[in-house]
Amino acid sequence: MYNSIRLMSMCPTMDLLAVCTESGSVWVARWYNALEKIWTLPPSQDNEETVEVFTWRPEGKVIAIGYSNGIIRLYNVDKLEMIHELFQKPLKSPSSKSFAINFLFWVQETKKDSEIMNDATNDFSMSAHPVQKYLPRLNTMPHAKPISKLLGDLNESDEDDLDDRSSSSIDLLLAGDAGGNLHLSVYGIYNLQPISLSQHIQLKNTTIIKASVTPDLSLITLLIRTDDYSTSSASTGFHKDRLFFVTFNTGLLYTQKLEIRTLSQRYTAIKYLTDYIFKGIKQIESEYQDLKLLTNKFVESFQEEAKSKLSAEFARLLATGKPSALLEEYMESHLTKRALKDWESKGQKIFDQMREYVNHYVRIGCERLIIELNALVGYSKWPQKFQKLGLDESFIHSCVILAGCIISRLEKLNSIIDEEYINFLEFHQWLQFEFDNITSLEQNTNHEASPRVDVHKVSSYIKNSLGKDFLNNLEKFFVDDQQSSTISLPTFEFPFSSCNSDNCNIFQQNSSHNNELPAYPYDFLSSNNAFQRAPSFESFVTELINRCDILSSTTADNVAKSVKAHELVDIVEGINYCIDNIFLADMRIVAEV
Repeated sequence: MYNSIRLMSMCPTMDLLAVCTESGSVWVARWYNALEKIWTLPPSQDNEETVEVFTWRPEGKVIAIGYSNGIIRLYNVDKLEMIHELFQKPLKSPSSKSFAINFLFWVQETKKDSEIMNDATNDFSMSAHPVQKYLPRLNTMPHAKPISKLLGDLNESDEDDLDDRSSSSIDLLLAGDAGGNLHLSVYGIYNLQPISLSQHIQLKNTTIIKASVTPDLSLITLLIRTDDYSTSSASTGFHKDRLFFVTFNTGLLYTQKLEIRTLSQRYTAIKYLTDYIFKGIKQIESEYQDLKLLTNKFVESFQEEAKSKLSAEFARLLATGKPSALLEEYMESHLTKRALKDWESKGQKIFDQMREYVNHYVRIGCERLIIELNALVGYSKWPQKFQKLGLDESFIHSCVILAGCIISRLEKLNSIIDEEYINFLEFHQWLQFEFDNITSLEQNTNHEASPRVDVHKVSSYIKNSLGKDFLNNLEKFFVDDQQSSTISLPTFEFPFSSCNSDNCNIFQQNSSHNNELPAYPYDFLSSNNAFQRAPSFESFVTELINRCDILSSTTADNVAKSVKAHELVDIVEGINYCIDNIFLADMRIVAEV
């Protein structure tokens, strides 16, 4: 069936044509080769997600597609690979229609040779952390959906599809939604806060049609259409479908481009790493739940038939060397030699997988995150450059401490995994001997000599892993105690100081120096110096993610607030309305002409 073309856009640098058909499919073809299709993106299965608009990145390697549900997806043109996804949430959304992206425009800063030389000199001290070039790549996490393809230098290669660290220029992705909001995204990956046109100028029901940006990104001019326009005069007039030009001073986006460019790279890396850590923690927890299910399968089958606790029967066998009739029947009919081997084999694999996630994924991610956060600490000590962007040294320190706490908890988890693993192996070695012993008695053959097993480890496994509180030593890392799920950090001089407040909860290393706070504390200590159960991994990581999001959103909010309306032009009547001559909802964000 023939599909008519609904949208079409030419690549700015190559002979490529992007087309969206009425059916919702998007395809890219070579213009000078009889429209030979390179790839086709099929329509979305979601009826509420339709393609509304798309645009090319200035260098032509990435295409941004805006959807009716407010999502913007960035695709690598060569591979048809989604490298990032943005969700442009309007400031006010009375209906789902106000989420729709109806305008996209991608622009890159252009500079004179003298400006490039000047920026290269200023950028030296704020370039990517040198140690990152020598760090190993982050391992791709198995059984987890890739978080994003936007950070090639962190995960796959030194070439990034979106973020060109070798260039001092900055590019912006401008997006408009049906709610009359303008969205700015640095490199298409770091979102600033939405800018409501109605809060800057007295225009309602606006739609952005076109945009123009000066080469140095100092001014943004929008061509907008509105069907509701009024003035501050006594007689309010309304004009349907009027066209206006509105010009914005970009504020900090122009005066501190270099700093915003640097922070956008840091914040993007931090976002990626916190998501990476969270997914790693969830994978560890998933392996732990699999271990519980594996063990409970044998425990529950015995208790359903015998109406007795399997742990008590094993403890009696360990103490007397003779199984009860119930246990002997269970071992012969249910816990066969093959099932016992399968239990041991799967258990060993799960323990190994948990250690793998701890040592090769989550811990490495936390260490990489601390490097990025320490870079922000350095920037925060440069108030002339970064104070206006909202960097707070003490708040960044709290993020570093949280990341350090996660590393410390991982060390503890690792030691407990090793301990439980040894107990698991000792238990199975002992149980295998007892199983063979029962078989030899039935067949009237000489049984083998008792193996050298550690009775203490066997009894510890029976108590902790087969009792009511399964693997209680591991459970505490994944389940919050109701009285200690709140994470509270003290105020201190990084990295060592004492907590002066009597009411604050602090993280304290288990050492004789109770008046000092190490950078990576191990135990959770309440204000009355009584150790209590630490919050779960998920609570730690969630708190870390929230704090890092606050860091990023504070800068984004400060930059967005600095964007101020400069001039309004009525195209139809040719009247130039200076901003200080018309009524505005919020005078703080409007510049005088």
